[in-house]
Amino acid sequence: MIGLAFSNGRRVRGIVSIGLVLISLVGTVSAAAQEGPPPSENGVSGLADMFARVPADLPELDDPDQAIISFADIAAQLDAVGVEAPESFEDEEFGRWMRVTYGLAMPVTPAQYFQQFRQDFGFDLLQVEQTLEISAPPFSLTLYRGDFDEDAVLDALQAQGYRAGAIEGRRALSIRGDFEIDVAATAFYTFASMNYMTILDDGTLVFAPARSIIAAVIAVEEGDAPSLVEDRGVGALVEQAPADLVSASIVPGTLLAGDPLAAVMFPDPGATPGLDIFATQQAEFSRMPRVALALLGATAGGPLPTNPEGTPEPLPDDAPTGRGFIGLLMPGPAAAEDAVPVIEDRLANGVTIADGQPFADIFPDPTVTAIPDEALVLIDLPFGETQRGILLRLLITRDLSFIAWG
Repeated sequence: MIGLAFSNGRRVRGIVSIGLVLISLVGTVSAAAQEGPPPSENGVSGLADMFARVPADLPELDDPDQAIISFADIAAQLDAVGVEAPESFEDEEFGRWMRVTYGLAMPVTPAQYFQQFRQDFGFDLLQVEQTLEISAPPFSLTLYRGDFDEDAVLDALQAQGYRAGAIEGRRALSIRGDFEIDVAATAFYTFASMNYMTILDDGTLVFAPARSIIAAVIAVEEGDAPSLVEDRGVGALVEQAPADLVSASIVPGTLLAGDPLAAVMFPDPGATPGLDIFATQQAEFSRMPRVALALLGATAGGPLPTNPEGTPEPLPDDAPTGRGFIGLLMPGPAAAEDAVPVIEDRLANGVTIADGQPFADIFPDPTVTAIPDEALVLIDLPFGETQRGILLRLLITRDLSFIAWG
């Protein structure tokens, strides 16, 4: 497979629907753009910086085609729209924080269990600056960078029953064995995803369900193993992505395969469902070359969802307007070049399958570019008045038909 160089390990069972994972992720936190926040201090984007902390070869992940990689730069988005994180979810500004961070690909568990999470783990997303999560249940790996009270984190973990120890000579804590679940535990909602943890040299918190996953992260930090950003496919996508991405999801190309049955389920108004619709849709999907790997992201800024008064959340005059970005890793140079006119045509003339909304209304003035030498297709999607999070929503509903292949 081109792209993710995850190693085969223990057979992973009980994988849940990717759609359910993304629905929880998006639903919980519910023209070119102006230049966004600058790259991180070490000269690389926040996305590349976080990807450089996780292994290219992940033990315990048997099936990369089930893995979703999610990145969120909460701090950069807040800075772009002039909002500070409140002290707690009980703060009156918490609702505004939720609105301005809507659409960021944050980890599911702390977003879904906001009220319990700080009590159980000594921190929450309000203290987090950047996150990275790789999820293919029961496999997971989650990193949190931010301004944490390390003593509060350790005290909360010890109160739950975490035991101090070491992994590869580094301080680490654990509460259960590999992938073990205790439904009677205080933080039962994490299942096994936070059975092990360590703290990297810069204070980044790392959680995983198995000891070997933590060991692999430590090996990357010590320079003994390649990082995910060094993977050829992932690295190419990250290098070409906008430096000011505040949200990104890397998904296997199999999740973009077209579903001709969707056209039968949602036929044109007045149309009679039949095999002709199925055949027409299948023929349309076949115009698009196979996609190996995709990065779907959004840059910092607005537009933002409406506030309780029913009006859009106000933005500073100098706040940037966000834009969507899609990077596609194709099987080869010819496939990258062949994909461009197909995508351009679909964006100009296509509609969503579910409700028939023209893509031209959702994404005004898109730009589609091939980089044959890298076998990449880059799609710039100015949002206009389109709400942030649209790409994830379309992915959930299998309605990214402008890049669907078959």
